Amino acid sequence: MAGWTAANVLFTLMGVALGTLLLNAPAAIVVYLASTGVWNAVAMLGSAGETLARWLDLNRTIAPLATGDWADISPARLAASVAVWIVIPLLLGTARVSRKEVK
Repeated sequence: MAGWTAANVLFTLMGVALGTLLLNAPAAIVVYLASTGVWNAVAMLGSAGETLARWLDLNRTIAPLATGDWADISPARLAASVAVWIVIPLLLGTARVSRKEVK
């Protein structure tokens, strides 16, 4: 149950990060939902694409948390995908929001 909750919290944070970065809720939803298909397509490009998808696809790195397979969790891969999909967009989005003119 703890892993499932952690996975859902991370997916929610991904949505928040994309929302702050894009400042457009529909666009953030589209990117959030399309990321799975895009990473599946990247994984089909060969060994380099599979390696990229294994490291940067948040769905793949969080799957062991959600299913309870704690032995299959790769902390480095999880950290890399969280950095790409949550930390960096949240930092850039926060900077963007803080510089936006209040209307």
